[in-house]
This record gives sequence, structure tokens and C-alpha cells, in this order.
Amino acid sequence: MIRLLILSLISTICAANSMLFEVDSFDLKREVGQEFLAGSAYARDIYIKYDAVEFDLAQDGELFLVDAALYNNKFNFRKDNLNLTTYIPQIDEIDFLDFIYANQALIEFTETGFNANGPQLSIGAASFLFDIRNVQINCASNGFTFRLDQICLKNMLINPSKGSEFAKVEIKQESQDTSFISILGKKVLFTNDRINIDAQSISGNILNSEIGLKAINVDCFKDSELKSFNLDLIFAGCLEESLIAGSEIRLLREGRPFEIYDGVVYFNENHVGVEADKLLAETQKGLFTFFDIEAKCLKTINDKRIISADAFYLGCLKSSYFKINKINEDQIEKDSNRISDLNIHVTDGEFKLNAKLRALFTLHFRASGTLNINETQREVRVQVAKAKVAGMTATKMVLKFVMKFINSDSVSLENDTIIIKY
Repeated sequence: MIRLLILSLISTICAANSMLFEVDSFDLKREVGQEFLAGSAYARDIYIKYDAVEFDLAQDGELFLVDAALYNNKFNFRKDNLNLTTYIPQIDEIDFLDFIYANQALIEFTETGFNANGPQLSIGAASFLFDIRNVQINCASNGFTFRLDQICLKNMLINPSKGSEFAKVEIKQESQDTSFISILGKKVLFTNDRINIDAQSISGNILNSEIGLKAINVDCFKDSELKSFNLDLIFAGCLEESLIAGSEIRLLREGRPFEIYDGVVYFNENHVGVEADKLLAETQKGLFTFFDIEAKCLKTINDKRIISADAFYLGCLKSSYFKINKINEDQIEKDSNRISDLNIHVTDGEFKLNAKLRALFTLHFRASGTLNINETQREVRVQVAKAKVAGMTATKMVLKFVMKFINSDSVSLENDTIIIKY
């Protein structure tokens, strides 16, 4: 038999608010032109204590079917001749949701926060999707609230549910461009100003760049004033200050892959840097492998909310340091590497390059010159002033050799000048 308990105003107003949903399925949708979400739930228990009302729907642990509706300020449940309504705080965001779905889930709202676990929990709208699978999620708060976007951004822990090796989190948003991210992780932690992720893999598309990461650990800064799960703004925080370490870090932009193996990528206040055992980069002339890399570039970002690849590109051209042990024209490290011990320094519009070149025997070569950046024409001119191989002047030889490794179709050689369009 279904139990129903309605308490008096005096007895409930002093008690802590609490809601619990133990459901086999919970499926609410918004029909076209409808002002509310409606559907049904196969449940084992629905318990609500809020303000002046308390009721408990249960049937001795057996599944039962109820019709449900969610407005921006009330829940409504109907079972047989019962029609129960609980008023909740006004939540305007509900007006934008198109569906809420849960599968074999236990969902709980209490005075200390939000807790849920189950094979699948999803909420979505025309321009947004938040889907989590095989998870235990806890968002802590200092009082009863339905504002999950606010409390979860400041204090959220996601772990795999019992019996699952990984939790899966997918977020998708569509504004001017579609951004999405999928995390297969052991732990996702949000605090007031940090994000920590321990994941088997992370993939997605952010700021028009495709990313793919494996066996990854991420520690990112997060703006404490952030009020919603905006992927681009969350990613911008990682670009402001973060440490990303993984067995594989892959970036695909404009059709060209850039892959780091067993490496670390870091961002701090003034610089972006990379340290890695191996890096693969595809150019118009083939696939090249770089071994034992250290690189650090000046970071030039004026607006934290507007991030572009040009900002990092120009920063490296203004001030940077690169150290590469070996460069190969394939993916295998061999003694026949044609270039090794490469060092490049760029400072205040000037560059110096030192390396070893293997032909019939090892030759040392050096080059230096200037970099002129024209941001209006989106052009960089690298003019070589000096270039020597084994102590002899060899500007043309060095230029042609360096051009072989340039990772862009928009690079040309004009006399002793490399012209880069960006």
C-alpha cells in the first residue's frame, strides 16, 4: 500500500527540508509550447519534506508508476486518486530545459547539498546537454537549494559508482560554435577556484580546436565568480593557470594534428610551456617527430574571456625558448636523425638558433636574425642575418633546411626572409 503523510505547518516548519527520489526511470520532457516538463517515473520511493508539506510515496520496496510534472516553482505527482503538489523556490532555468532523465538512480536534496548515483542522469535543452553515467556525485552546500549550477561549480565531487571503473561525464553547449567535452574519469573535483581531473581520457571540441587526452591529470584555475557551466569560460580558466600531465595530449586544429607523448603542458601568469618525451607534428611536407622537448613561450592574453590561438602564436614569436634533442622525418627514433641538439631563443624581436646537422658526418650550424610582426597584415617576417655551417657562411642551405620543418601551409621563403601568414 502507498503511504501518504501530510504533516502540520508547525511540525514541518522547524524540520530540515529534504527530498529523495529512488527511481528505476524518471523521464520528463517539454512538449512544444508547453510551460512545464511532464512525464512519468517508475519509482520505489519518493519522499518530500519542504516547508509546510511532507509526504512519502512508497509501496513496500516495489516499483510503482506515477505521473510527474515540474514547473519553475513546483513539483506535481499523481498516482491513482492522489494529486500532490509541493512548491519550491522559483528557478527560472527550468524554463529553458527540454528534458530530465534518470535511470536506476537515487537522487537526494538535503540541507547539506545534492547527492546522486546511478547508471545515467541527464538534463538538456536545445543548446545544452549535461549527461553523467556510472557516477556518484556530491555537491555540497550550506542550505537546501535546487541551484545545482551554482553549488556544483563551487563544491562538486564525481567518482565512479560502485562496481564501475570509470565515471563518464559529457557536456555540450551550442552558441556561436558547438563546444563539447567527454570525460572518462576516476575523479572530477570542483572547488571554489580550482578544477582537478584524474581521467582515463578526455576528448572534445573547445574554441574550434579538437582535443584528445589519455591517462591524464588536470589541475586548472577556475574563476570563483563563474555562475554557470560555460565550457569556453571554464577552458579559459585552464589557459590562465594550469598543469596538464598525460601519456598522450592531442590537438587538432585546421586539419593538422599536434600530439604530445608522456608530457606536461603548463600555463602560468606570463608563460605557456611544454615538456615531453616525444611530439608529433604534421606539416605540409610530412610527419615529423621531435624527441625530448622543452619549450616556453610568452603568453599574451589581454581578455581572459576571449581566447584565440593567435594570442599564443604571437607570444611565442615575441619571446620564447625551444630545446629539442632530436628531430626525425618519421615516427621512429634512429641514429640517423638529420638534426639534433636544436636550441632556439627569441627575445625582443631577435632570434638565435644552434643545432647539429648530420650529413655524411655531423656539422654544427648557427643562425641569427630578426622577427618583425605586423598584426594588421597578420604577417611575421623572419630575416636571417647570419647563418653558418661548420664555420662557413651558408644562409640559403640553412633556410631551406629550416623551412622543411615549418608546420604551416602559409609560410614562404623570399630571399633570406621566411614569411609567415597567420
